[in-house]
Amino acid sequence: MQPQPLADALAKISAKTPVGSILKSRDWAEVPLALRERAQFSATITSAKLLQAIQDRLQAQIALQRERLTGDKDALFDRSSFIDAIRDLAAAEGLAPTDPAKQGTIQDITSIPRLGLIFDIQTQQATGYARWKLDQSPGALIAFPAWRLVRERAAKVPRDWSARWAEAGEAIAWQDALPAPWVALKTSPIWAQLSRFNTPWPPFDFNSGMGVEDVDYDEAVSLGLLKAGELPKPTAERDFNDQLHASVTNLDPDLITHLKQVFGRQIKIQDGAAWWTGDRAGKKLAIPPEQAPAPAGPPAAEEPPGPAEPNIPDLDQLSFVRSLGGSTGATLMRDAKGRQFVVKRGNSPDHVREEFTADALYRAAGIRVPMARLVQDGAGNPVKIAEYIAGQSLHDYLAGASPEARQRVLAQLHQGFHIDALLGNWDVAGASLDNILVDRSGNVWRIDNGGSLRFRAQGARKSASEWDEYPAELWSLRNPATNPQTAQLFASLDFYQLAATIRDTNFQAILDTAPPDLQPALSSRIQHLRDVANKALEYKEASFIPRHADRITEEMIGLRKAGISGLLHASLHKTDPVILADAQGRAFDNLRTARYSRARIENPHEQTFLTIKAAVTSVNFHHGQGDTQYNQSKIQAALAQKNHLAQLATSGSPAEQAMAKAYLKTIAELEAALGKPTVKIGHFAQIPMPQSQASTQPDSAMVRLAAHMRERGGDYEVIKKWAYHQAQSSNSNESKQLKRWLFERLQNVPPSSFHGVPPADILSSLSGQQRQVYDRSFEMFHAFVQEMLGRMDFPGNDRQAKLLRVLRTEEDPRAVPFRPGESGIYPRGIYASGSLFTQVFSGAKTVTAVPHCRIVGVYFLEQSPGMGDTFFYGDRENEVAYMAHGLKTRNVTGQSVSTDPPADHTKWETEQK
Repeated sequence: MQPQPLADALAKISAKTPVGSILKSRDWAEVPLALRERAQFSATITSAKLLQAIQDRLQAQIALQRERLTGDKDALFDRSSFIDAIRDLAAAEGLAPTDPAKQGTIQDITSIPRLGLIFDIQTQQATGYARWKLDQSPGALIAFPAWRLVRERAAKVPRDWSARWAEAGEAIAWQDALPAPWVALKTSPIWAQLSRFNTPWPPFDFNSGMGVEDVDYDEAVSLGLLKAGELPKPTAERDFNDQLHASVTNLDPDLITHLKQVFGRQIKIQDGAAWWTGDRAGKKLAIPPEQAPAPAGPPAAEEPPGPAEPNIPDLDQLSFVRSLGGSTGATLMRDAKGRQFVVKRGNSPDHVREEFTADALYRAAGIRVPMARLVQDGAGNPVKIAEYIAGQSLHDYLAGASPEARQRVLAQLHQGFHIDALLGNWDVAGASLDNILVDRSGNVWRIDNGGSLRFRAQGARKSASEWDEYPAELWSLRNPATNPQTAQLFASLDFYQLAATIRDTNFQAILDTAPPDLQPALSSRIQHLRDVANKALEYKEASFIPRHADRITEEMIGLRKAGISGLLHASLHKTDPVILADAQGRAFDNLRTARYSRARIENPHEQTFLTIKAAVTSVNFHHGQGDTQYNQSKIQAALAQKNHLAQLATSGSPAEQAMAKAYLKTIAELEAALGKPTVKIGHFAQIPMPQSQASTQPDSAMVRLAAHMRERGGDYEVIKKWAYHQAQSSNSNESKQLKRWLFERLQNVPPSSFHGVPPADILSSLSGQQRQVYDRSFEMFHAFVQEMLGRMDFPGNDRQAKLLRVLRTEEDPRAVPFRPGESGIYPRGIYASGSLFTQVFSGAKTVTAVPHCRIVGVYFLEQSPGMGDTFFYGDRENEVAYMAHGLKTRNVTGQSVSTDPPADHTKWETEQK
């Protein structure tokens, strides 16, 4: 039977026995692994009721059970609900510390940091154990016999993992492990030796950010961990339990006495074996190997508490030392004991209150900010008194720091950058890098946060567009053009690392700390940050460079702030095989202007243009196929416009004469190209006409998008030109340009993954300003496509999983190298054309679940904003352009494929039935 990760993770939590004790974290570290493995404990907590509740909630979380909410609603258990429930129970049990210095710290079982740590470590251990067990199966070990130690996310307190790996390796004499790189067989004892918890699976320490990635068989052989043809032997679970049994053999008598004093009758230790007595299931911890149960991972313990909040005196207990300067004035003062404090009054009472709030929000996020009190002076005005931190300004520190020390300090700063952006701290660096201090231990402190939230550094209020629900500071603080001081520190920040940090941040403590009037804006900013992080990590998964994800997500937030994304909230249903309509029956919602309504007002000759365009499209398409099988009715309809246009060319208004002459020129090109497959007709553009009367038709989303592009340095004509030529041929120059552009934004994807990569010089005609416009146009367009797919419901769009079902037909069935009913990967272009609902051509038919971030364009849009025309060749082709590299595709040739696919991707033809 194959291991089941979810069941194994659940069994690991379920196997624990709640054990109340007064032991502290360091004492638990001395308890043999055999006891720790099966105990549900938390340092210094004696309440079995609370520990049982912790176990029950964790068990429900791992089992993906639901909890009943108010209003007869339900939701999955999550980290927040775990913390809320245990906090309430711990408070009811009277377990909050009486010492004020411990309240709210990690020594407080009712605090968010303490409960968050318990939740994180326990669930990580459960899933780590499940993965370890799965990876010990023979099949998994043959395919991927080794692990590589890797950093999955940044740690708040970086540890020297190079030294720890070396120490662990030396302790086991490098058995099945390498000094460099950090690679070892999954069966090597180095993994348990490396772990603070003595278990061979991650996590290996508290909040370390370290994990493992699979190393395949060929690489393991090339590294010398295995010989060619050698098969690794799985670590049997009984071997693991032998180790547990050995861990309680020949215990130090003093330790045995200590354990018995602490646990009393809860344990029994005899002949080197130990077990709990009087528990619900009589779980034995260490027993002879032939009866060995499956191991359950170690429990969560807590990290040492941080420094307690200082006892900050009142204002009248302080005496003046010196002025510290600053934009709003700061004074260094001391009390009778010689302790020093910084006193600030801000530019106004509201300003100093806002700074005090910003400090509290930083602390709630775990960012170092001096402890402070807000008191009143004799006039009743607020004054902030903060502890004084001895150290150097960041400017002075960096001037004399070694490259290594500089990197450590910048890494600390980067860990808090997303909070700087969330709080809108424009002045986090200070004019001379003097708002950040480095103490004598190399710790970074943000000491002047007066430019956060609704205020500028010198006390002026930010405008409504400067402080709103959109965290544009995620980019402006890294941009030398908008904030050169902060850009010095944050421009080098890796965007994917930033995204991972945002993803892993628990923002609830910040919201809990914020005053009610700030909570709505902060809540919205947090949600936008999470959206940015999730989208960026999608791009990482699809092998895009960080810069691409950075730019697309910035434009996403720009579209939201401009109100354009808000136009896309709609549910579209099919009114015929390829036309989707909103609840009002409007085709494609407001992605298109209602055809002929606005167009007839602005251009009464719209139908003439569309008639000629249809003929041009037909000719160019068939010439691209090397044939002349045109749609003759479209050709004749276009030629029939000649007389009408000839009259307008001589007797129409000046605008109509110009239009008629341009259209007649295109008809002449059309006539000359007929019957000549090597000839292509040039780009045919609509001639705008003066508006004759006020339009009552609202702008389409595409009209708004085109205007937005102009405002931000792009040009929708770039998109229009690509869409037009893509409709004619995917081998057009414009199509090749975009393919090359996309290829250059990929990383670690070899050219062999594609069927032909356009040469680098295909973009050489776009130089200087043209290239900048091209880049910005497609970045904004792709951001718009992401917003559209993420907000609009329609058949085959799984918004939850961020997947779109795409059909493709290969005219040559040999292009798909696997048989009908099978799935596989085969190379296509950088992007390929597919369809959403109905098959267009005959040949080998495939279905692919495509991540949203790989979608290049969809036929729903307008090629000419405001004109109501189709985006690609025509609606009947229901075309989508998508990037398929590395995606599994299912060959469904000869099978019936749904033309109205559900939104749930697990029910698509990409899955085995």
